[in-house]
Amino acid sequence: MKLSEFLNENEIKIDLEAEDKMEAIEELVDFLISDHELSLRDRNDILDVVFKRERSISTGVGEGVAIPHGSIDCIDEIVGAIGISKKGIDFDSFDGVPVNIVLLLLIPKTKFGKHIKTLAQIARILSQADIRSRICSAESSEKVFGILEESERE
Repeated sequence: MKLSEFLNENEIKIDLEAEDKMEAIEELVDFLISDHELSLRDRNDILDVVFKRERSISTGVGEGVAIPHGSIDCIDEIVGAIGISKKGIDFDSFDGVPVNIVLLLLIPKTKFGKHIKTLAQIARILSQADIRSRICSAESSEKVFGILEESERE
């Protein structure tokens, strides 16, 4: 599944304020709630699932990227948000590099197969240094989305 199939400019926050990885996850969940992609009543359950996953093994995949994720019952389709941190966040990444790009991914429990394909697509795009650099220097969510769409066409 392509990022542009479940993301749009409204789910991209270019000024992530979080100081640590748990704050980053919480900030992105709240961002999705404010955009009406998630329900406030499901907030604690969503945070519990994603925090539990993060405590078991860090989702800091290296090169300044983290992909916190979890599988939950309260959604029918994949939901995601991207946060860009200019200062970087310690995500306990295996390479020790602070994270600038956080992609929160929430997958319905009934569609777990899409989870693997979606993570592979994300990894392909964000493994490219020029794309990461362009995303981090983008001045608007529309520009970030344009970069992602362009990279999917290549």
